[in-house]
Amino acid sequence: MLRKLYLIALIVAVSVPGQASAKTDILFSNRFYGTVSAGLGVFFLVEANNARTDGNEAYDLYTASGSATLAREFYDQSRQKDTKAAIMLGLGVGTITYGL
Repeated sequence: MLRKLYLIALIVAVSVPGQASAKTDILFSNRFYGTVSAGLGVFFLVEANNARTDGNEAYDLYTASGSATLAREFYDQSRQKDTKAAIMLGLGVGTITYGL
């Protein structure tokens, strides 16, 4: 929740001063779109890092588990988190590139 407030505050702080001199609508400003894209890209990259960390933890539990049922469950979790990390990484890089 607090991260979302920081993101909104950043968007407003960056886009509002530019609107006073540009005399254009904020929704049609390239600066606004760039800021939103950069913010979303950073969010996606943070989520990719979190998913990667969770996937590594699940893999470590998989290698340490003694039961076949638990091993399968941890392996599936590891695979899902790795897939999520790859998708979020691609989204983050693509969104930041679009914003530039």
